[in-house]
Amino acid sequence: TTLRGQSDVRSLAVSVDGKWLFSGSENQAIHVWNLQSGQEALNLPTLKVRALVVSADGKRLFSAQGEKTIQVWDLEAGKETLSLSGHADQVISSAVSVDGKRLFSGSRDQTIKVWDLEAGKEVTTLRGHTDAVISLAVSADGKRLFSASWDQTIKMWDLEAGKEIMTLRGHTERVTCLAVTVDAKRLFSGSQDSTIK
Repeated sequence: TTLRGQSDVRSLAVSVDGKWLFSGSENQAIHVWNLQSGQEALNLPTLKVRALVVSADGKRLFSAQGEKTIQVWDLEAGKETLSLSGHADQVISSAVSVDGKRLFSGSRDQTIKVWDLEAGKEVTTLRGHTDAVISLAVSADGKRLFSASWDQTIKMWDLEAGKEIMTLRGHTERVTCLAVTVDAKRLFSGSQDSTIK
């Protein structure tokens, strides 16, 4: 199946139940696709989208804009309910906790912000990378956050203490993507050095 209707797709997210696909692009819209019919179900006008993540319950979508903000969308109502701002440069990565209470955003400003979604405000800023934070992954229990950066490192963060636990080195080029197992015992990283570790 080929889904058409947008240009320069930059980000994808899929609902936990596998029924919906969300795509963000340069054409200033988020497209919501019904995967059973293969048809576009909803079009959400926005800015250029760099990253998308959907809550585990499938009710909210979070879009990292090509600017300095993250938009929170109510998917049942089909509208934006909250805009989170505070980064000094473009937001290019995001992750959400399984319980849907916290959102994490990475930016070209070299920081990660932790957001309380119930209060709609920033909780803390995590600093330690020396280049853009391009990918984020959170453990299923919500206790650990993993961040990948163009500085060629991966960091693991203790979210309860709000501090860095360790830095993983080994890639020789920018680290561009991360995935973590459900039990958080193994982490996978992809890089511009053409390897997965």
